[in-house]
Amino acid sequence: MTRTYIDIKFHGCIEKDSKWNGMVKAWYACKAAKTEIPLEVDNYFNGNEPDRDGGIIELEPISERTSGLDESVRYRIDLKSLSKDIEFLDVEILKP
Repeated sequence: MTRTYIDIKFHGCIEKDSKWNGMVKAWYACKAAKTEIPLEVDNYFNGNEPDRDGGIIELEPISERTSGLDESVRYRIDLKSLSKDIEFLDVEILKP
């Protein structure tokens, strides 16, 4: 039996508005000054570097479960821990 593996990425999507632009500027200003990024800014981007092109935030699932019979894999993302500004989730499936 040959198994095919795929990569799955989870993204949170935030509207690129004045708050987004301000948070991006704050994040990069702190990086340039080599100072600590404020917690509010860091949480807004879920601890990741902001995507300059779009309102996309990388998300990591908090758990992964494999179902024994059909070998399916389920991922869980804790929505309560995400920025309140995330409007929807995007799942990207990368084919091998």
